[in-house]
Amino acid sequence: MLKYDLIQTIVDGDYIQALMKQKRKKPLKVHIKINTGMNRIGIAADDIETILQVYQLPQLKPLGMYSHFAVADSPKKADQKFTQMQIDRFFACAEAIKQAGYDPGYIHLQNSYGLLAYPIEGCHFVRTGLLMYGVILQEQLLLKPVLSLKATIISVKDIKKGESVGYGRYYQAKSSRKIATVSIGYADGYPLNLSQSEVKVKVKDQFVPLAGRICMDQLMIDISGVEAEVGDVVTLIGEEEPICAATVALEAGTSTYDLLSRLGPRLEKVIIN
Repeated sequence: MLKYDLIQTIVDGDYIQALMKQKRKKPLKVHIKINTGMNRIGIAADDIETILQVYQLPQLKPLGMYSHFAVADSPKKADQKFTQMQIDRFFACAEAIKQAGYDPGYIHLQNSYGLLAYPIEGCHFVRTGLLMYGVILQEQLLLKPVLSLKATIISVKDIKKGESVGYGRYYQAKSSRKIATVSIGYADGYPLNLSQSEVKVKVKDQFVPLAGRICMDQLMIDISGVEAEVGDVVTLIGEEEPICAATVALEAGTSTYDLLSRLGPRLEKVIIN
């Protein structure tokens, strides 16, 4: 951390002691995580004595303090009340540090939804994630997604009424259908549990359904009525409905955070200026 001039997060009192056991030539830059109610990591907001240790120890150089919202994206009254309680706890902690004669340094609290729903004064930074990806569904923001997920058709076949597609024979053709196999699967991060969902993908400017269970390296789609062939591009996550990231995540029963985090190193990344 010293070699690369990194800033470390102090997560609790035990970690303070662990850092103190290490010998170093100069103070270690740190930010202090304050637990205001999420109960993941951090020193409790009312444990001022432990927090002040960071400001008092010469081996540490505190540059700031921060906390994290648990339900800033929720419209529920109880959750809004909880978020406001987190804000109040955080700033009460910062004020206690000031009263003790120390400068809290840079303070930061808001994530993407926190920035949108809670315009707090007094913070130096915001920690935006989904906002930078452009995948939050709020029309007034006019956000543009920074990524799409695409793959290629590698096989096309016609099947007859009653024939099945894929593992488990979950897809049973109710009439003659045209099925395309696409070069992407759950090992690439496209969720397996989308197999039985109403999710759509885009081929030749048309939206078509999946056909059968998603495989590790491939998936099948029903392109009946679409003039598509081997080599054509399929868009699985894109800019518009119904293939935007938030909608696909909803169909998968998960969050946009989880969906985007799944997209793994096997995927070729193409940067478009």
